[in-house]
Amino acid sequence: MGKEFTGPTSMKISASKACFRGSLHVADEEVVRGKAGQLPNTSIGWNDMTERARHIGIAAVSAEGAALCYRTICGEGAALLGAHAHPEVTMHTYALAEYMRHVDASRWHEAGQLLLASANILVHAGAELLICPDNTMHQALHLVRDKSPARWLHIAEEVAAVAATRHFHRLGILGTRYLMEGPVYPEKLALRDIAYEIPAAHDRERINAIICA
Repeated sequence: MGKEFTGPTSMKISASKACFRGSLHVADEEVVRGKAGQLPNTSIGWNDMTERARHIGIAAVSAEGAALCYRTICGEGAALLGAHAHPEVTMHTYALAEYMRHVDASRWHEAGQLLLASANILVHAGAELLICPDNTMHQALHLVRDKSPARWLHIAEEVAAVAATRHFHRLGILGTRYLMEGPVYPEKLALRDIAYEIPAAHDRERINAIICA
């Protein structure tokens, strides 16, 4: 586990618009704009990395994350591609309760199977790139990522890439208890030699209660 917050950090990460916007910018540079190259630790290759992602599939999980993800794609798409322009978007989700019954029991693989089922539905609808806007559920994503029918944009990988580009050396992780105490961000940050901090235990409980209320 990383250090608890003891003072100012280089950058704070939460399930926020700023976090996802950073992810989308990197996706644009490497996928939407068609620059060749492989994202770090991406299990699923793409036949032609120079091809523009014309159709994005959102595996929603939570209503708040899905709404923010869709609005961010539309807003950033217009800024990058022109007025009112953005990739085609399809969304699918199971009820959050279906995910939480697995998460609360630490059945991450079963939660991952829900993501995989959404991925299959989205790809069948034409999606070329998949996004799960729920940070916490990325703990399940890596368990099924190599079985996915299309490539996933991994939020923690994109945040780590942006942090490295900006020469940040330590990040503050905020989110659900599962996210702050879990492996999603620590594993990706470690690959880039970036340290992290999390709040003290009593603050983690308060933050988790607010998010899950």
